[in-house]
Amino acid sequence: MAVNDTKHLMWALLVSILTSLMIMAVGLTWAYKITRDSERKFCSLISALDNPSPPTTERGRRVAEEVRALGKSIDCSSTR
Repeated sequence: MAVNDTKHLMWALLVSILTSLMIMAVGLTWAYKITRDSERKFCSLISALDNPSPPTTERGRRVAEEVRALGKSIDCSSTR
């Protein structure tokens, strides 16, 4: 009887581990999708801020550089 109990315990452990791995994979996939969706929402704002007219002040140039860097970091294709 002890052999059957050990087999049942091993199966229960295996099912528990596999279930945990599946839940983790679904959670990571969902988190990645949510992150990408929220980054894409900012692309239109970044495109509007990254206008073709050159900034005239030092502060404007720094802002323009940061906007371009942010656009590249979240992979907005419309930013230069």
